[in-house]
Amino acid sequence: MFVPQVAILDADLLKGTPDSVLATCAIDAFTHLFEAYLSRKGNLFTQQTALNGLRLFFKAWPNLNRDDTQGDEAREAMMMASWLGGVCLSSAGLGVIHGIAGELGAIKPFHHGEVCGRLLFPFLDVLAETEHAEQQQLMTQLGQALLPDDPAPAALALKAWLQQHAIVPFWQEGPTLSATDVDWIVARANSKNGWVSYDAPTITEMITAAWHVA
Repeated sequence: MFVPQVAILDADLLKGTPDSVLATCAIDAFTHLFEAYLSRKGNLFTQQTALNGLRLFFKAWPNLNRDDTQGDEAREAMMMASWLGGVCLSSAGLGVIHGIAGELGAIKPFHHGEVCGRLLFPFLDVLAETEHAEQQQLMTQLGQALLPDDPAPAALALKAWLQQHAIVPFWQEGPTLSATDVDWIVARANSKNGWVSYDAPTITEMITAAWHVA
């Protein structure tokens, strides 16, 4: 892993960035925040840090490509959300999305942010059915914090909001995987610091929901 001694955070550098790059990098920042929030290694500090970042993400996500003051504010907020994601994941770690994405990235030249975003949506479907007490409690708190007026289960409400407000539908169409690719990824994927250790069939379902398998 390469870790720089200095990181310069300048939201002006995002001006003119293609929509697909803005969206996929931003959704990677979201998964950092979201998985750190849900981590079994989490604590009050990391969860509140993640929530602060997610609130900034919500402010930014619909307006990332605007060429006005609102767009400038959105890109500044997303930059801060991304930084907060790094802060909380360094303590709490990540989950199954990155546990799959890291293995897929070893064999395919796909954009990492797009990979995480594609996996996020089927993972939210899995979360909507969770019976794990800690996951349920954390998702209820998340829904109350971010989407208090939505009566749907928090995971499904979050999925709908992300897709409805995206500046580009990056999860549609795209590249394909072979059955051999899927088997290779599933054999090596893991759930990292998630509360639930997902089995091979569930991980397979997430992958095949995110990509066409030929």
